[in-house]
Amino acid sequence: MSTPTPAEFAAKLHGRPYRSDLSPEEEKAAKDAGLVVVFGASDDLMELRGAIYDEVDCFRGGTCRIDTIGVLDHRAELDHMAILEYADRSRRSVELRAVWNDSIEYESPAWSYETAVPHATFEVLEDAEVYCRGIVFKIADLVELVQPTMKLAVVSSADEVPAWLDPDFATELREMLSTDWDSRSAMILRFDDGPPEVHMDGGDPEDATFARDYAWVEDALRRAYAAGRAAACGQIRAEHEAIVRESKQATRGHR
Repeated sequence: MSTPTPAEFAAKLHGRPYRSDLSPEEEKAAKDAGLVVVFGASDDLMELRGAIYDEVDCFRGGTCRIDTIGVLDHRAELDHMAILEYADRSRRSVELRAVWNDSIEYESPAWSYETAVPHATFEVLEDAEVYCRGIVFKIADLVELVQPTMKLAVVSSADEVPAWLDPDFATELREMLSTDWDSRSAMILRFDDGPPEVHMDGGDPEDATFARDYAWVEDALRRAYAAGRAAACGQIRAEHEAIVRESKQATRGHR
């Protein structure tokens, strides 16, 4: 049996009556296919099923961020390490927005969803009216939209070759660095799981300027990353505190 596409899975859900949630079999089928189904419930919930299983509070509209692990949690009182984890995951996440139709005429649909991830749509009906326009997307498509993560290593011997390199390439690089007549150094860069970029010096003593002239690069990049991460954490901490305040105010107002 072939794996269903988002459009094919959405077609199976199209026209389903409100409060007819996905069956356990449908949830498993979506999960096995790497699909995420998003739809609404009441006036304050966004439901996710399949490759991500979660429920997001979004009284009359709201946003959350999602990655391949799931929904990023900004509702809990996060400690320092949780803030750092949230910062790292946030860089590799995309926004998912629940749009509530709050017009006086209550024109359909009440719920619709917006995200940069390519998706197919389906309609959930209530009394022959469109209550919700849900979406279905592939979790793999999310990966292509997130910010890249850089890995960096500066090596001068075979023992220093990093473990995150492709095994065949690592073997070749170790052989190059193990030659008795050579004194090469190499800088290795890789973004996400893409191919590595390798920059080597000339090898001969008179050409071996890489380690001498560029030894500061690794430390400078690491410091820049640390500074950026600290700034991002500070910004995210402030955003988190604002979200918690707004959530508490909305909850009081809703009650």
